[in-house]
Amino acid sequence: MEKKKRRFTFCADKKLVQLNKYKSIPWNWIIETNAPLAPSSSNNTMTMTIVPSLHFLLPQNPKPFQIPNFILKTHYAPFNFRPQFSRETNTPPSPTDRGLIFQEKVQYLKNLKVNPQKAFQVNPNLRSTPLSTVKSVEQCLSSMGIHRSAMGRILDMLPELLNRDPATDLYPILDFLLNDVGIPYPDVHKSISRCPRLLICSVEEQLKPTLKFLMKLGFTGSNSLTCQNTVLLVSSVEGTLIPKIEFLKSLGLSESEVNCMVVRSPALLTYSVEKNLKPKVEYFLNEMNGNVSELNRFPQYFSFSLEGRIKPRHKVLVENRVKLPLHLMLKGDDGVFYETLINTRLRKLDGSMVSHQNGGGWRVDRHGFIGHNFRKNVGNATKAWPFKSILIRGLHVI
Repeated sequence: MEKKKRRFTFCADKKLVQLNKYKSIPWNWIIETNAPLAPSSSNNTMTMTIVPSLHFLLPQNPKPFQIPNFILKTHYAPFNFRPQFSRETNTPPSPTDRGLIFQEKVQYLKNLKVNPQKAFQVNPNLRSTPLSTVKSVEQCLSSMGIHRSAMGRILDMLPELLNRDPATDLYPILDFLLNDVGIPYPDVHKSISRCPRLLICSVEEQLKPTLKFLMKLGFTGSNSLTCQNTVLLVSSVEGTLIPKIEFLKSLGLSESEVNCMVVRSPALLTYSVEKNLKPKVEYFLNEMNGNVSELNRFPQYFSFSLEGRIKPRHKVLVENRVKLPLHLMLKGDDGVFYETLINTRLRKLDGSMVSHQNGGGWRVDRHGFIGHNFRKNVGNATKAWPFKSILIRGLHVI
């Protein structure tokens, strides 16, 4: 006859008693613990050791289960039968407790690289905001792929984010970027890092109307907004975008030409009319004697500094009586510009006067020297002369 399997082992009066006469013990007879208890491989039973403080015997037909006073000894944490009370009570915290809670919040902000004094000044409601709310904002931004270092910069710039509700204020923006704009999820954090103000804009009142206007300009299909130009979404249609479109039209450009310009160079819609667009247009038309059609072909002209790049290089071209297209004049570093200038100037001279070594043209090194030799009428010259000392039939190249 097959031996009956041991169902339970428990200790009573320091003597082990085997309960072999009982059949499988239903699960609802067993006390639920905080951690799941692994059953044995058969008959939905389990083996456990019970050390009772009161003697009891399991009956054949049990009554509704009542919790006896005993202690479970398993490899899991002991079950605590004492009721668990929430830390939040109706009793207001004492002044000492409020001070400790406030100091904990201040330290948390410092760990995020957020200036607490600035944050409380800009957002006074933050003083009474629970720390759990601030932590939920951090968790929300982290779920968007924003690194903790960038998160501190964003929250220090916009302290009003610290007590926003992620469910109603932040996650709708993430949904808008993913589904309406079509930004891939790995690029969402790039959009937010480039323009943190996206997080404080209303989806219905600000973001969606602006997106609709931009799509009318041509930001659709292959020209759709990317993480690099979603900054346009925070711009006011009536107060910012339309005035810039109208200014470009006032130059004599058609609506389709203006739309093409802003799609090719979206940064045009971020520049100030009075401080950027208007001064550069006036210099281009009056000093450079340019044509508006060239601005249409190269709208990136407005992205270069007027004082730092446009005026100095135009002055060099005037001194050497050389005219270059805008893209050759402004693109590239100084070495590329001077190389283009010299090659252009030399091509205007008699080919018998200057020969190009191996047909390779003139090359400029990082010290501002050129390395080809003069021949025939000019004679042999040093292989590397500074720009400012190059003379060709008395014409100062630069």
